[in-house]
Amino acid sequence: MITIWKSESPYNLTIISENADGISAPSDFLVFYSYGVPQEDPNQNVNLILESRLYERISLKMHATGYPSPMYEWYHFGQRLKSYNQNYSSEVTIESMQLKDFGYYKLIMTNTAGTSTYNYFIAAYGPPDAASDIEVFNITDTSVTLDFRPGFNYNKKQFFKIHIETSRKETDIDMLLNDTTNGIADSRQNYTVSRLEPGTDYKLTIIAYNKEGYADPSSTVYFRTEGSAKTGSIAVNNLITIIACVSTGLAIISVLTVLAIRKRKRSDAEVVHLSAGEVADCTNSKGI
Repeated sequence: MITIWKSESPYNLTIISENADGISAPSDFLVFYSYGVPQEDPNQNVNLILESRLYERISLKMHATGYPSPMYEWYHFGQRLKSYNQNYSSEVTIESMQLKDFGYYKLIMTNTAGTSTYNYFIAAYGPPDAASDIEVFNITDTSVTLDFRPGFNYNKKQFFKIHIETSRKETDIDMLLNDTTNGIADSRQNYTVSRLEPGTDYKLTIIAYNKEGYADPSSTVYFRTEGSAKTGSIAVNNLITIIACVSTGLAIISVLTVLAIRKRKRSDAEVVHLSAGEVADCTNSKGI
């Protein structure tokens, strides 16, 4: 029996015979490795926790040690996965991440010396996906109901900023909503916006966000409230007309003022002329 001092190590073995007459020549070398349970190779970078977003490509990898070379079995939620294996490495590749691909993975490595198990985890990270498929209905003179599909929240609570503005950007309205769905983009949410102006054109966008940041804005939706615009609000054309009338009135007043000043100056000149004539008459009378 040969005692092995270290597992997974190479050894060279020779045999030498001996009797009373002497020692034989050494036999040929026998090279062998001691058995070793498969383990993660400490000289390689093996990531057990990875991050991904939807539709990205990602790979789970293992670099192993142990003797003999191990067999590999990968599992995700109990389902056996296909893997690319070499003697001391194994890899599972997901070409396009889907919702079902996030979570825990298990790798079991086995050889005649024993078994080792490693747990991997793919985490969803980053801001939510954009809200989509927005529809508006039940439009009245002061309200509208919108229905939309929230995007995947990447396992973090998300909120929605609803931004509404008039077509001429005269008024901005911003509202904040909680996500009332399960956050995995498989259901819809609706909300009624009130306090709008009658007979007004609006455009609406939704921006989703979580603690990781903001999603891209949704596509813009356009709608017009029922009824007629309030008479109390001055339309642009009416405002232009009022300005023109005021300007014309001021011009007329200016002309009348100038004419009045000129008329007054002419009257003053006649009075001066009359006074001079009277003085001349009085002088002539004294001379006679």
